Amino acid sequence: MNRILTAALVITVLAGIASADSIFNFKGTGQDVIPVTGGSRCLGGAVAATNDPLSVAVMNPYASALTDKVILTLGFVHSGTQTNNLGEEKSTASSIFPTVSVTVPIKGFSFLTGIFLERAGRLSLADTDTAYVDEVYDAHYRKEVSAQAVPLYVSTQIFDRLILTGGFIYSAFDAKWTTSIDFHSDDLSDAEDAIDLSASGASFAAGMMLDLDRVRLAGLYRSKTDLSGTLERDSKYGGVWSRENARVSAEPSFKIGVWARPVAPLVLEVDYDRSPWSMLEVDGEPISEKRSERWAAGLEYRGDHLWEASRFPLCLGYFRQPIDWDSQLTGDIIQQVISIGTYIRMSSDRAGLSATLEFGRKEARGSSDMDEKTIGFSLSLSSIEVWRKEVRR
Repeated sequence: MNRILTAALVITVLAGIASADSIFNFKGTGQDVIPVTGGSRCLGGAVAATNDPLSVAVMNPYASALTDKVILTLGFVHSGTQTNNLGEEKSTASSIFPTVSVTVPIKGFSFLTGIFLERAGRLSLADTDTAYVDEVYDAHYRKEVSAQAVPLYVSTQIFDRLILTGGFIYSAFDAKWTTSIDFHSDDLSDAEDAIDLSASGASFAAGMMLDLDRVRLAGLYRSKTDLSGTLERDSKYGGVWSRENARVSAEPSFKIGVWARPVAPLVLEVDYDRSPWSMLEVDGEPISEKRSERWAAGLEYRGDHLWEASRFPLCLGYFRQPIDWDSQLTGDIIQQVISIGTYIRMSSDRAGLSATLEFGRKEARGSSDMDEKTIGFSLSLSSIEVWRKEVRR
């Protein structure tokens, strides 16, 4: 009898998910993703002030202004993850959406565009707080978030030391939160409730980079993000389905970077990046737990003391950022990644290949016991077209 009453209570609560927040929280947007173009992953994403066109990334339009060649880059990352959640071990493998970047110079201006995954999140948790969970039902919560970006930047160099850039970023945001209950008894019907949000729109960006020979300073500002789309709620057990228009907005964001050459063979860069997906709101209601900020540092060695590093430079990178998930379920989660790799110039500098190994860890700092270790491999190929005279005539 107690089992039936407990099951009835669970069903009653689940039936209200479409209009309430009692079982799972409508918050959490994951973490920013570093695009895989050139040496961006190798340097931990610290490329805001780089001036190497072969290492150009869609997150840095300045280097594109320093070349008179058409450059195409394509990159991807594949990783394996070992997760320990509440004492349960789980191994997964995943690949990140490929990044494409294209630079086209025309009469003193350079156009940079591409497509890349800008933000992603995925988390699956099992409820173990109820005494009847092992006996009556299994409860699962899953959150999936992705944000694709298509930028278009126009950059130009002024007085040999100053580069100006401006443009817009088209974004497509998609998020799905699912709660499911699987009853062990055939007499009770399983339940699943989902909220699906999709929206798209554009934001604007502008910035500059100042080159002082041994030091470079760069900054890029991105306006407030306003997206429009739809919000669907579906309760399969209760038979409740609704669809309505929704507006997604986020606060303005920016990134700054300092590049320096302390000694001849070494290059160091430190970046600070405030995510454009911080403090997200849907129709005025916040769905982000906290502001997302990333610190990154990259070190590059190009000397020839140990090997031919001028053509095979060694890169070391590090970044640290919070994961935006509901802290009541997981505690605060911090992601830290160390990367090592090289950038190889090939075919008389008409192509380049960047290969990077990444060692990452996510750790919950709160009430939940969660630890995740990741080993990843990223590869990026850059191709330089030789028909630049046709472009610049």
